[in-house]
Amino acid sequence: MAALWKPGLVLVAAALLLFLAPPALAQDDAAKEQAKALFKQGREHFQAGRFSDALTAFEQANAIKPHPLMLYNIGQVQEALGDLPRAVETYEKFLASGTDDTADVKDRLARIRKTIATSWTTLELTSEPLGASVWLDSKDSPPRGRTPVRLQLPAGNVTLILEKEGFRQVQRPLKLQAGKAEQLAIVLPAVQPVVSLRSTPPGARVSIDGSPVGVTPLDMPLPAGKHTATLEIEGREPATREFDLATSHAPDRPLVVDVVFGEQVASGFLEVAIDRAGAEVLVDGARVGVAPLSGPIPLAPGAHRLEVRDAAGATHEETVIVTAGETARTEVELGGGGGGVSQRTLGYIGMGVGGAVMAGGAVFAVMAASASGDLDDCRSDKTGCNGTSKESSLADDVRSNAMLTDILIGSGIAIAAAGAALWFLSDEPAATAGRPVFGVAPTPGGGAAAVGAFEF
Repeated sequence: MAALWKPGLVLVAAALLLFLAPPALAQDDAAKEQAKALFKQGREHFQAGRFSDALTAFEQANAIKPHPLMLYNIGQVQEALGDLPRAVETYEKFLASGTDDTADVKDRLARIRKTIATSWTTLELTSEPLGASVWLDSKDSPPRGRTPVRLQLPAGNVTLILEKEGFRQVQRPLKLQAGKAEQLAIVLPAVQPVVSLRSTPPGARVSIDGSPVGVTPLDMPLPAGKHTATLEIEGREPATREFDLATSHAPDRPLVVDVVFGEQVASGFLEVAIDRAGAEVLVDGARVGVAPLSGPIPLAPGAHRLEVRDAAGATHEETVIVTAGETARTEVELGGGGGGVSQRTLGYIGMGVGGAVMAGGAVFAVMAASASGDLDDCRSDKTGCNGTSKESSLADDVRSNAMLTDILIGSGIAIAAAGAALWFLSDEPAATAGRPVFGVAPTPGGGAAAVGAFEF
C-alpha cells in the first residue's frame, strides 16, 4: 500500500502550492488560511498512518476551499482505509472535475473495480429500528452508512458494529464469500433510560409512581415516558416531582432530578422502653432500630403505628400520638420468657386449680353432712345402734370428712386467691372480654357455691 501513497504525496504538495498562491486568487483570506492549516494537519496524519484523522482534515479543508487535487487526496485516504466503494466515488468526482492529470486515477479506478468484482461481495443490511450507524471492525474509521444500507465488503472475516441512540451496541462477526450477495437484519435491544434522583440532605425515601424504590442518591432505570417521584425525609415536607424520561437518557447520560428540601418542620419524638434486648422496632412499617434504642425517635406530628417483635415471636402493636415539640413515651413488655406462660395465664390456672380443690372440699362436706345425719339416727335408736361400734364408726366418718372438707376448701381458697392476685396484678390486656369466668367459693356452714362474672 505504500507504493499507492507516493503519488498522493506529490499531489498533496501540489495542493499545498495552490493554497500558497498569490492573495489575488483567493476571495477570502481567512478561509484560505483555515483550509491551509487543515491541509497540513491532514498531510501529517496521512504520513503517520492516522488515516481516519487525515480523512477528517482533508474533507474539512475541501469543504472550506474545494479543489480537484484535494479530492485525489481524499480518495487515497479512503483507499488506505479499505473503503474502496467510497474511493471509487471520490475518484470519479475527481475525473468529472475536468482536471488534466487523470492517468493515475484511471489506473487506480480500474484496479479497484477489478478487486471489488473478483474478491468482494455485496451485503444488504437492515436493522430494527432503522437508522443505525454501521462500522466495520472498529470505530476508528468513519461509519459506512446508516441502515438500511447496501455495503460492498471484502471477502473473509469482518465484524459489523451497529449503534443507535437509545439502543445497545451490537457487534456481529461475519464470514463473507467472494461474489456471494447476502442479506442481514439485526435487532438492536433498547436501552432502558435512567433517572438519577438526588436530594439535599441525602437519605430521602423515594417512591416512583406510588411504589417504594430506595433512598437518595438513587439511579433508577425506568420505561420511557412520564413518571412521578415522591421524596420523603424525617422532619421535612415531602417533595413531589414529575418528569418525562426519554430514550436519550441513557445510563451514561441520565435525567437528573435534584430535590432540595425546605427548612426542617417542627417535629416530635417517641421514647420507647422495651423489656427485651434485641427486639426489632418498627414505626409505620419502617424499621428504626433494635432495643435498647439509642434515643427518642424523631417523628412528624400525628398518629403512628408502633410495632415491636423479637426472634421468639413475641409481638406488641399500638398506636402512639406524637405532638410537635414534645416527647411521647411508651413502655413495651414482651415478657422475659420469650414465648413462655404469661402472668395472666398463670392467674387463670391458679384460680382454676383453686376452684377444683374447693369443689373437692365441697364433695367431702356433703359426705360429712350425710355421715352426720346417719350418726344422729343411730343415737336416736336406743336399742340397735346407740352405744355400739357402728355409732363409733359413723362418728369417725363425720370427723374425717369434716377435716378433709376444711383442708380442701382452705387450700382451694389460698390457691384461687394467689391466681386472682396474679391475674389482677398483670398489666397484660384482658383476653376474657365478652366471655364468662367461673369459680367456686366456700359458704358459711362448711358448704361451697359456684360464683362467676361476665366481662364486657
